[in-house]
Order: sequence, then C-alpha cells, then structure tokens
Amino acid sequence: MGIDIGIILDVSRSMLVPDVPPTRLKAAIADISGLLSKLRGGRVALIPVAGVAFIQCPLTSDHEVIRQYLADLDVQDMPVPGTNLSHALGVALSAL
Repeated sequence: MGIDIGIILDVSRSMLVPDVPPTRLKAAIADISGLLSKLRGGRVALIPVAGVAFIQCPLTSDHEVIRQYLADLDVQDMPVPGTNLSHALGVALSAL
C-alpha cells in the first residue's frame, strides 16, 4: 500500500545557481532521491517544468526509473525558458 505522488521539478536555468551547493537542481534531485528511498509502496510521477511542463514519467512504482530520469535531466534540454508552475500543477493533476 502507498500513495500516489506527482513530483514537479523546476529545471529552469535559475536551478543552476550555486546558492545551494552544488546547484539548486542537484540539491533538489538529492532531496527527491532521499524521499524515494523512504517511500514504502505507492507510485510516483515526474513532471519537469521550465516554461512548459510535461510528464517525464507517468505514475510508476519503479522508483529506480524515476532516479534515472532525474539523473538525465538537463536544463539545456528544456525547449522553453522560464518557470510556469501553474501549467505544471495542471500537468501533475492529469498525471495523478
């Protein structure tokens, strides 16, 4: 048993700022990985967001695949710059 979680992760260029060492993005990925380690059951979806959001990985109980997607995220791959969290929330709701 578990719960379904939609993780929205900002992958805009501002996440490369090193005010949280080594960068905001790397720190966020480490925190998400720690969360995944503590989950017992349940499914997780991954929704990266910059100017647009998309479902990188639909709900899955395979937390290792989420970790792999996190490791592969690159700010340079985002097609639209910026941060559109309201769009990300809508995408996350559809994923759930």
